Amino acid sequence: MYITRRRARCEAIADVVAIPRPFDLDTLCEGLAAQRGRPLRLVPLEGDPNSSLPCGVLVATEHADLIFYEPATSALHKLQIVLHELAHLLLGHSAPDAERPAYATRLLPDGEDDEDDLGMDLDQVLHILGRTSYSDNQEKDAELLATILSHRILDREATTNPVLERLGDALGHPMRTFTDTPRDRRW
Repeated sequence: MYITRRRARCEAIADVVAIPRPFDLDTLCEGLAAQRGRPLRLVPLEGDPNSSLPCGVLVATEHADLIFYEPATSALHKLQIVLHELAHLLLGHSAPDAERPAYATRLLPDGEDDEDDLGMDLDQVLHILGRTSYSDNQEKDAELLATILSHRILDREATTNPVLERLGDALGHPMRTFTDTPRDRRW
């Protein structure tokens, strides 16, 4: 099978990510924070969802990495959003200065300083948000790494979760329908 350099790089990075069993997103983030030696926090975005704005934002402050995510979505979509932002961290992406994003007010609504809770104030958020626009290649890499991690998480979860395993048996999981054991024959 042909594998691109992009995919090979992302696979190599995914290989060193310790995925907890059973899977727990908070535990994964704690492990990555320990590995990086920096606090990592997941923070739900404030305000009403807006499809024209990003559903996930990575903000790296002097003291911590913050991943803001859209809370009004499915658990699977939240996972992909967070994994995408984690991928930017794992890939070491930095972004060029850009215009202040329109979604800045969703991070700290009503201009409130949140220094005690998140370790930053509104001026710092607005400065940092000037650097959250990634190149197309960085976005492709982050989405590829997030998808690789997602597949590894979901594949592991399917093989370790008895409920999912029974559902797979009942619905004819492809890996089981092609085996030659009597239990799996569907005649």
